[in-house]
Amino acid sequence: RLYRRLQRLNIEIDPSQIIEEEASWIPLGGPLPTVPQPVLGFGAAAGLVHPASGYSIVNSISRAGPIADAIVSGLEKEEGRRVDEAWTELWNAEQRRKMAFYQFGATLISKMDLSLLQEFMRTFYSLPAPLWKGFLSHKLSSPMLLALAASMFFLGKNELRSALISELASKEGIKMFQAAVAPVYAEPREKLVDSFAVKRQEPRQEPLKGVFRRGQVALGTIPSGYTRRNDES
Repeated sequence: RLYRRLQRLNIEIDPSQIIEEEASWIPLGGPLPTVPQPVLGFGAAAGLVHPASGYSIVNSISRAGPIADAIVSGLEKEEGRRVDEAWTELWNAEQRRKMAFYQFGATLISKMDLSLLQEFMRTFYSLPAPLWKGFLSHKLSSPMLLALAASMFFLGKNELRSALISELASKEGIKMFQAAVAPVYAEPREKLVDSFAVKRQEPRQEPLKGVFRRGQVALGTIPSGYTRRNDES
């Protein structure tokens, strides 16, 4: 993508002058905050990161007003933990249902090979614009997210349908349903952490650079942004 952009700007890059190629791996999503706890988080610190896109800022800003009102209301309390109301507003039942769906989707696409991922993206962006834009912007309600999933199923090819059904029947699908119905406040804390924590090192995930490069080479194409070296077969 970078090379195509440079080409449109008439900027030439001599491949022999490239010292190093670098790729980054940024984990997205993760477990929801454990509550109750005395310190209120917000933004990425409170899990307001879209697992599929990595977007966080717009969603955080859009929710700042209601959270501020809940903080003010909590400060007026004479008894009890003052942050509880804000935590409840931050991760109420509807928000947890939506995040469970996002995490399920992120896990699903992380398991796809390149050809299936391309089919997934083609199907996703062929949906009505309000659906796919609403998904990426956190604006869809949980019933509308179900409508999006149903549309993906009916519009997708059999291979994509099979992947969706298989993932629903897996432990990740079960985790999605559990997260959707779990109470905001759960005791003991250790059980909540064990149930929904994401263990990123078990097993360690391969960087996407290698996954995409291997898939594209298998399809007879070269990853955009990378130049074939003379010593590559």
